[in-house]
Amino acid sequence: MKFPFYMDPGHGWLKVPISLLRELGIESRITRYSYRWGDHAYLEEDCDAMTFIKAMEARGRKVEFDEHSSNRESVIRGYEPWDP
Repeated sequence: MKFPFYMDPGHGWLKVPISLLRELGIESRITRYSYRWGDHAYLEEDCDAMTFIKAMEARGRKVEFDEHSSNRESVIRGYEPWDP
């Protein structure tokens, strides 16, 4: 499956449907360093994105990235912090 990966000069986030986090049973393992907007989580690249990728791989599902980068601070930083 392919997921958008957004980067600004300081960080990156993987956009994932919250329903998929629930399906994988990892919703409670996502840290407050990630964000949510609508029905999606924006998983921070250092820890939470890897938690997601490992959970997907454990189920035999490959994760691919659709990269989007900006030289300005991302609007994602203003989204609601993750709080399961």
